[in-house]
Amino acid sequence: MKELVHEILQDKLVVVCNGVKDFLCLGLDISEYQTFEIQKIFRKWNQSYTRTGEKVYQPVALKTLAQEYFSVNIQTEAHDAAIDAFYTLKLFKDVCIPFMVKKEMFSPYDEFTSTDFDEIFNKTQQ
Repeated sequence: MKELVHEILQDKLVVVCNGVKDFLCLGLDISEYQTFEIQKIFRKWNQSYTRTGEKVYQPVALKTLAQEYFSVNIQTEAHDAAIDAFYTLKLFKDVCIPFMVKKEMFSPYDEFTSTDFDEIFNKTQQ
């Protein structure tokens, strides 16, 4: 299975939400793949600061994001990986890409600023 998944993902952009665990359980090294981690984008200020005075941000759960952006409760019963995958990709396609185009960010490796985090998260509160 490991070799098959490796072949499928090789040379493709893999959009994940907390995807490190998924790669580890397959025995794959996430650093070998081009990944876009949703939870690096959807972060909110946790009301604390670092020693140097910078805001500390924490990831927003996929369940919360699906509820806020799409008014869907994705975890009403047992965990469903297909539903998680669907909403991870939907967030990427419907929210991340338009935001990145607006900000002229053309690589999944571009860094988001704390202002970007605040702007994205505040849209979930509207």
